[in-house]
Amino acid sequence: MSWNRALYILILLSVLFGCKETEKSTEDHSDQWKSAQLIEAEIVSKIHSYPTVKIIDLRPTENYLEGHIPGALSLSRAEMTAPEHPIPGMRALPKQLAATLGSKGIKNTDTLVLYDGRGNAEAARLWCLLYANGFTNSKLLNGGYGAWTALDLPKETEATHHEPVSFEFKGDSSLDLWIDTEELHSWLQDSTRNVTIIDTRTLDEYSGKRQKANALRAGHIPGAKRIDWADALNYHGDHLVKSIEELQELYGRIIEDRSDTIVVYCHSGVRSSFTTFVLTQLLDYKNVRNYDGSWTAWSRRPELPIEQDSITQILK
Repeated sequence: MSWNRALYILILLSVLFGCKETEKSTEDHSDQWKSAQLIEAEIVSKIHSYPTVKIIDLRPTENYLEGHIPGALSLSRAEMTAPEHPIPGMRALPKQLAATLGSKGIKNTDTLVLYDGRGNAEAARLWCLLYANGFTNSKLLNGGYGAWTALDLPKETEATHHEPVSFEFKGDSSLDLWIDTEELHSWLQDSTRNVTIIDTRTLDEYSGKRQKANALRAGHIPGAKRIDWADALNYHGDHLVKSIEELQELYGRIIEDRSDTIVVYCHSGVRSSFTTFVLTQLLDYKNVRNYDGSWTAWSRRPELPIEQDSITQILK
């Protein structure tokens, strides 16, 4: 065998084994992140350019254009809400949401990584909408955009666009996370049903000291126990989610039986979406419902009872 031929074979084998090693490394790496619902910025930095991974930025457009994860798509809260619903902020119906996703070039086979800049409440809102419609291949970036910038990772300011595609929810739509006002009211009147209600708002909102826009009364649903959604993360720090042990202790204080039905609410179903994510995906509670109308809907029904213990300051 000539020296040139031997060298050629050696190079060819090196390339082949190198490809195999790269493929194996990618597979091993995939195993680490595909099963996780909460994903770290370091991992996202390695997969964000994969063709089947779409990053979605849920921050306001002006923040997105100031800088975002390379390749991230922008999606606003308005695109997640039903524009004609009489109660502001109610979730978008599946057909509307599917059209929005398709218009951004998102495919049914994509993996979605969601983030925002205020603790991932907005991101969790989209996660809830996707999950309840049977799309379970979406994840939250732990720490949101702040976790990305903390690692001094690349960012871009140009908006990302993809060719529109046809998107249709094809998964199991029985993964219902929602509850409406009528159903919740009936549950509270049923003495045979064990329901734990968690108010995820601030203490001022819960007590009735403050009344936010779109609510007609201040206070909280009778019997509701308060755990601020932000208590599940380092809200005044890096926005990273607390450890499983800390979360178990936090929610275990008020959830006496894991088999009980848990209803979470806030002002308009956004902050409570993050608590829904934590309870179902990180703590594995099985019977969790997000009250989509939340306090905005409950407060508009004068026949429904409320509790309050403060003089109210109305916020415009």
